[in-house]
Amino acid sequence: MQPKCPSLHRLSRCRNRVPNLVCDGRCGRGRIAVYSWRWSCDLCDFDVCEECATQLAVETDAAHPLSQPTPKSSSDTSHQAVISLSDAMRHQFSACGFQ
Repeated sequence: MQPKCPSLHRLSRCRNRVPNLVCDGRCGRGRIAVYSWRWSCDLCDFDVCEECATQLAVETDAAHPLSQPTPKSSSDTSHQAVISLSDAMRHQFSACGFQ
């Protein structure tokens, strides 16, 4: 699971070296301690603590359409399963870059 910012950019993990850096997540702590781990998106100026990054990763994965099970009908055939797999792969690699 890879945490992402609200714009869906992948966050990178690094040690915080910035005093008084504010966590943009929902933990309620406010500041990210110096030398603790933080997750950042340089494009969006978005920084979160380790706890919030874990929550973001879970939320991002749960919201992705391929993470939801697809109900099967009694008329499914192996041909339909191949088409579904192809559609899933096309979505994964072309539409959103989710891995």
